[in-house]
Amino acid sequence: MLRKKKMKSCIGLLLATVMAFGLCGCGIIKKEVKDEATVNDAGGTENDLKDSEKKASEEIRPQDDFYGYVNKDTLINLDLHYGEAYGGPAADIMNDVNAEIISLISDIATSNKSYEPGTNEQLVKDAYIQYLNQEDIGSLGAEHFNERLKEINEAKDTDELLNIIGEIAKEEGQILYFDIMIERNFFESEKNALYIDQKDSIFNIALKDIYESDEERQMLRSYVLDALLACGEELDEAGRKADDFVYFAIDVAGKTDYQIMDAENPYASFTFYEEDAFDEILKNVGSDNFEKTMGIKDNTYGGWYVRDKEQLAMLADSFNNDNLECLKTYLICDLMNRYNYFLTDEYEFLKLYGICGWRRITV
Repeated sequence: MLRKKKMKSCIGLLLATVMAFGLCGCGIIKKEVKDEATVNDAGGTENDLKDSEKKASEEIRPQDDFYGYVNKDTLINLDLHYGEAYGGPAADIMNDVNAEIISLISDIATSNKSYEPGTNEQLVKDAYIQYLNQEDIGSLGAEHFNERLKEINEAKDTDELLNIIGEIAKEEGQILYFDIMIERNFFESEKNALYIDQKDSIFNIALKDIYESDEERQMLRSYVLDALLACGEELDEAGRKADDFVYFAIDVAGKTDYQIMDAENPYASFTFYEEDAFDEILKNVGSDNFEKTMGIKDNTYGGWYVRDKEQLAMLADSFNNDNLECLKTYLICDLMNRYNYFLTDEYEFLKLYGICGWRRITV
């Protein structure tokens, strides 16, 4: 037993010695490497290392940022003139073309020549003169809006309102209430298609904010109230209509699919509905009546692409005579919101919503 204990003690001492030697050896090697690095620093190794690290930090890997990887040298070497936010060969071509267009317009606008009615030169000259005469633009815009306002207020039922929406769409290119698009078929590129997009806002206020924020609902109410007061409504009546409209907007927001709204590929959320199925969605309006009003004689596309079926069904269900006053409020305020650029002189309340500032910058 004594011999075994002594043997174990010897083995333990031997292991401890080996470990201690190993540790000392590591320390010596580490010290030697450190000393060697110090010696090399005097010869510029540290600068070389920094340059290498700098180069590595400037290199862009395509898997990290493909746009930066492809465009890095172009962006670094791009020479932008003062005040320019973009540049490159395409921008240079565009600037040259714009300069040529401006030169042509200036030549026509300042010429004393009389051009034949209907010619491009006469159209350019008339447009330029109208653009310079801002007072006429404002008065003509207000006059036209007031005519539409009268038509909307005098409408006796939703059929008349739908006809007014159709006239505005055909004559002015503004589609109210329903968000209709006629574009290239994104699923069959050689064809066109009819789309009804999802509403994401009302009068520039996001539906999601209307649904979640009392502050945004109050902002919407204030806009509608101010618009109705400017159009001649009494305060109490305008307040009641503004309240009703806010409730309507909350209902629209509640029927909105926000996952579709935030989808990376918006067109993937469109579903095609043939005429019969589309007619079921537009029960109160009727697809035939709806299409005729929009200036569509025959739907040669066989149906419609709809992005948010539940929202569209809610809007169609609300298009009834019981909801006539709320619909009129929507059309009046929507039309005013779209034409605000031309209406700030007569409807000064629009200046409270920043329109006047935009107009000054634009002009």
